[in-house]
Amino acid sequence: MQAIKDEDFAAILGGFDGSGNPPRRPGLAKAAAFQAMLVKANQSTNLTKITAAEDSAVKHFADSLALLALAPPPEGATLVDIGAGAGFPGLALGMFRPDLRVTLLESVGKKCRFLAEAAAALSLSAEVYCGRAEEMGREARHRGRFQAATARAVADFRVLLGICAAPIGNRGPLLLL
Repeated sequence: MQAIKDEDFAAILGGFDGSGNPPRRPGLAKAAAFQAMLVKANQSTNLTKITAAEDSAVKHFADSLALLALAPPPEGATLVDIGAGAGFPGLALGMFRPDLRVTLLESVGKKCRFLAEAAAALSLSAEVYCGRAEEMGREARHRGRFQAATARAVADFRVLLGICAAPIGNRGPLLLL
């Protein structure tokens, strides 16, 4: 699997970082570095079936960044990515919106370790919560803590509504991919 260059990401994303402006250079560099980490880690941990650079740019990054255009979180917002998996959309959003305070919620230990290592390597403001959404929802410190929630291919819509109710309360949007 070849690495993808910043300019390749820029061409594929074509200015779609959710702002309508060309993607910011630091976000592109982090996305390219993350893509390389993802491909390497995916050899030993099943993170995603989509690993080709061009496919990843479109199906992972552009999909994730579309959320910024549809419902941009306010400056400095807290966001929880439920079922973070390989880091989409949560880590991708954090790469292009470093002001966001992202919590990556994942129940699989190997994926939690990957997410923590990737966030640290990319100097992202992201916390990894290794556990189930239902557990997080029972913890008083997490109830109503987040201004937005994202989820991608996690569960049926009705199930997700129940899972997300405690962490976001009625503070913000639930953004589903």
